[in-house]
Amino acid sequence: QVELCVGCLEVIETGVLVLDEVDSLLTPLKSELNWPLGDRQPLDHSPARWELGWHLCDALLHHSTRRLSVDFGDSSEAQALLAQLDEAMEAGVAGKVVQKLPHLLVLDDAFYAEKLRPLLARWAVLWLRAQQVRGLTDEQALSYVLGGPDNAPSAARVVREQLTEPHAKSVNLCRTWLDSVLPHLLSRVNLVHYGLLPADLAAMTRAAAEGGVGGGE
Repeated sequence: QVELCVGCLEVIETGVLVLDEVDSLLTPLKSELNWPLGDRQPLDHSPARWELGWHLCDALLHHSTRRLSVDFGDSSEAQALLAQLDEAMEAGVAGKVVQKLPHLLVLDDAFYAEKLRPLLARWAVLWLRAQQVRGLTDEQALSYVLGGPDNAPSAARVVREQLTEPHAKSVNLCRTWLDSVLPHLLSRVNLVHYGLLPADLAAMTRAAAEGGVGGGE
């Protein structure tokens, strides 16, 4: 899939797009074509915004792959945390609240919140440490990521008043991923909640996922 993505990017970089009937294509009442103009600008807070997602997903997939693509393999702290995550995932599969096939799914919000989120928050703190966030201790970062500014006022004060803008964005990005992005991704069923599937097969797959059928398979 990565090789395919690289090939697609090469086509976008080097290809030429020939548009016919440009008067119709560029009419806003008939088309939603977005035509970028000017110099390319980097996305805000890149590359950290996707590196964090990669870091978190890597930890979740470790239960199946038993390997890491991020550079934490030599850390004893990281290995111990991965072992706890693997154990939690195994318990989820046994309890039919985690499904491994055809892809990773978490079928119970409470299981994510109680078992996975605290461990993933500690895994995110490792990433913050690697980003060399200064002025915020690991304990403060963990309390802020898990509890938010209302439940961690001292940590919130540090984030607001002492951290640099990129570091503050990194800390808040951890909260966003753990509270909304990651649980949403883990609940989406391929070819049901996105992609194309005939209605009858979609209904069967949805029923299987919601009922935890095949959770250990």
